[in-house]
Parts: sequence; C-alpha cells; structure tokens
Amino acid sequence: MKQNFLYNSSPWAIATALLLMVALCVIPVSAADWPVNLCRLNDDNTWTNTTIDNSTFIGLTQTDPATFTDPKKREWSGTTLERLIGYFDDDTTSTFNEFIAEGNYTIKVVGKNKNVARTSTFYSSELLDAENSSAFVVADKLDDEYLSPDGYPDPKITWRYYYPLKLHGYGCSSTDRSVEEITDFIIDLYNV
Repeated sequence: MKQNFLYNSSPWAIATALLLMVALCVIPVSAADWPVNLCRLNDDNTWTNTTIDNSTFIGLTQTDPATFTDPKKREWSGTTLERLIGYFDDDTTSTFNEFIAEGNYTIKVVGKNKNVARTSTFYSSELLDAENSSAFVVADKLDDEYLSPDGYPDPKITWRYYYPLKLHGYGCSSTDRSVEEITDFIIDLYNV
C-alpha cells in the first residue's frame, strides 16, 4: 500500500510542506524568460551585439520606471527607450550617452504590429529632450501584469501578441511607430 508523504511525517515536515504550498500560491507570476537582441554598429564600422534578458530588463524598470496610458485607458509600464538605449549605446550600461546622442544616430526597433512585421526608426535626438525621453515607453507589463506569450483577444484581428516587449507612448501614439513582439533594438553610430 502506497503511503502519503504527509501521513508519516513529523509536525515540522508537515508545517514546512504547508508553508511551501501557501508560498507558491502567493508568489506573483513573473515574466516568462526571454532575450531581446541589442545591436550597435560602432563608429569604426564594427558590430557590438548583446542581448538583454527579462531579469535585467525588470531591473531597469525598477530603477527607471515609465508608464503610458493609451486611448483605451490601458496602462503600459516598463522603462524609457532612453534608458534601454543607454544600456548598450557605449560600454557603460548604467547611463544614456548624451554626447553620442547629439550625433543624431538612428535607432531601429524590430518586431511586429498587429501581427505584421514592422521596423520603426527613431533618432537619438528625440531622446535628448527631457520631456521626450518618457514619450517612448518600452513596456513589459499591461495593466500591471507581465505581457503574456499567449496573446490577447482583439476584435479587429482576432488575436494580438505584444510579448516580450512593446514600444508605446505619446511619441508613437498614432501607432504608426508603435512596435510589439520586439526582437531587436539596433543603433547605428557609424552612418551619422
């Protein structure tokens, strides 16, 4: 006869097992693990490529949070595009390099919009203005929940995906520059 683990256990083992069960039920669901490519064409025409994972991105959202409420009253939260670009615009991951940004380099954000491939182009000068720096929110949350890889119902196209990141904000509020399902951020310091 097979016995239950808790049947012959000490009170401490039972208490520990119950605490673990309770803890597992109240720990908030975190973002699914993902990487996004960060590519920099340097001024000497060489590439520096890296990735950012969800835990590093979450760290950026905690030190430099940003939010945007869209016309449908949904709140997108994450960090600013300026902060994310600052993570890989030079060899210092902690700051946005304003000196390099004054050269007005291009920033390409690659992903999709309404399930169709999209690459939107921005310029570093757009991030220099203090007001504009929060105009572009790179979001990993929608209404305080991590973006789901399972997607969301959309009455116009049946199903819509934003995961892992969505670029939104009043700088792209007409949505012609908004990008979702982001796979790459590419900056070009060579062709300035």
